[in-house]
Amino acid sequence: MGSGSRPGTASPPRRSRSPVFLTVRGLVTEVGGLMTHGAVIAREYGLPAVVGVEHATRLVPDGRWIRLDATHGWVELLPDPTPAPRPGAHRDPSA
Repeated sequence: MGSGSRPGTASPPRRSRSPVFLTVRGLVTEVGGLMTHGAVIAREYGLPAVVGVEHATRLVPDGRWIRLDATHGWVELLPDPTPAPRPGAHRDPSA
């Protein structure tokens, strides 16, 4: 229970305990169900979560943008937002 809570009442999560949830906009896990830790914490923070996605860490590369629908339980890989270099364009090696 958080400080100042009465016995038998729930208090909102202390944000300092889960700082990563301040920077993400949703959660996808490979294992678990509706009552697993990640799903419960995501719900407390008001984040959409899709749990039990087999091979998610292999199928979604680090830094890849995704769209998820927690109501229907699907995850979509989005196109890379970085524009491809134009043919013949000079690329600055220091960039």
